[in-house]
Amino acid sequence: MRRIAVQDRRVDLDAALQKVGVSIVDCELDWRDGVAYEFSRSEVDRLYQAAKDIHQMSLLAVDAVVADDLFFRFGMSGDWALYAANSWKRQDKALIGRMDFIIDDSGVPKLLEYNGQTMGLTLEAAVVQDLWAETHGRLSVANTIEQELIEAWRAANLQEKLPDKLYFGSFAGESTYDFAQAEYLRYVAERAGFKGRSVDMQYVGHNGEQFVDEEDTPIQALYMHCPWDYVATTGLAEEAFKDKIPFFEPGWRSLLDNKALLPLLWERNENHPNLLPAFHSAAQLGREDGYVRKPLWGFGGDAIEIVDKVDGLSRDGEMGDEGHIFQEYCKSPSYDGNFPVVSVWVINDKPCAIGVREDRTRITGTTSNFVPHFIR
Repeated sequence: MRRIAVQDRRVDLDAALQKVGVSIVDCELDWRDGVAYEFSRSEVDRLYQAAKDIHQMSLLAVDAVVADDLFFRFGMSGDWALYAANSWKRQDKALIGRMDFIIDDSGVPKLLEYNGQTMGLTLEAAVVQDLWAETHGRLSVANTIEQELIEAWRAANLQEKLPDKLYFGSFAGESTYDFAQAEYLRYVAERAGFKGRSVDMQYVGHNGEQFVDEEDTPIQALYMHCPWDYVATTGLAEEAFKDKIPFFEPGWRSLLDNKALLPLLWERNENHPNLLPAFHSAAQLGREDGYVRKPLWGFGGDAIEIVDKVDGLSRDGEMGDEGHIFQEYCKSPSYDGNFPVVSVWVINDKPCAIGVREDRTRITGTTSNFVPHFIR
């Protein structure tokens, strides 16, 4: 993997957003022009194989959580845990996940986390990257997100007999970026043959009989661009956990999104080359430094702390009351003073795209730049 300067042919971000009905005036993507990461085909294959293996290990871990009632490790209990368990037992169809890796000094991908619910960065990886590749002479990029998502929606319909109209919820009033990501999922669902309607999650309600939108129209299936750990704290939780309509992502996916998955993966697959040692306490790591403390439900770098004599760093955040895990610190190589994280998208149980974010610090967050890649 190399970071190289490329001719600054700016991508028409407005065109990318207009594809899903969003204006660049309303939404700013963290896109970086002028540089790109170059991968060999073997490096992409290595990333895909790591993601494929870890995805299968993660599904087996979810099965163990449900079979052995290990929800307490994830900070889940009561109706929420029961809902997630039933969702898994039915094998409710999931749409999309994203794993974040660091490539270590020897070129081996090391898993940082599995994002199993809300899919930020998908618009950049699926649409903007392809536009960038076209403007640079039709370069080859690793991306079949749209094709796989269309198949995923159709497979979900075969399994659950979805209604013709699907709702796509996000907090549009608070984040036009999240709205744009949800709108892309709506756009793809329409390509798969559904009718899509956007709804602000703050206006999703329940009238005592069914979920409704702001016009009191019944919602019979809902994609939520917000995580289940948020829903569990709202007034929607009681009705959602009654399990009357299909939600995307399904309830069991909250187990993949929780950092408690990392210690469970290590416990079940110790010394796997693509995993980092992870535990529920720093003492279990057997070291005083050289680890990263992560909140169970953290996202976007929120409340992350790197405990290391050389690279010690922390980022403030509101998460952490639910508990933490402790993962061995993997030092990312510096590329011109930038520290990249390489993501792999998983749809239909298989890897289908990669994307790179970089930051000037060793904690990747919501303001880190998305940088295009190509395959040589």
